[in-house]
Amino acid sequence: MGTVITGIYNGIKNGVNNVPSDFEKAAGRPHKSPIEMIKAFKKLK
Repeated sequence: MGTVITGIYNGIKNGVNNVPSDFEKAAGRPHKSPIEMIKAFKKLK
């Protein structure tokens, strides 16, 4: 089990999951930070 966990952390360290995001293309808008989402939600109330 330790070998698996070590492999996962090594992959993260080596940037295996650093892939470009298609969020903006799929959502039709740029990504919002959690703070931006909270501010937008408060404006709706």
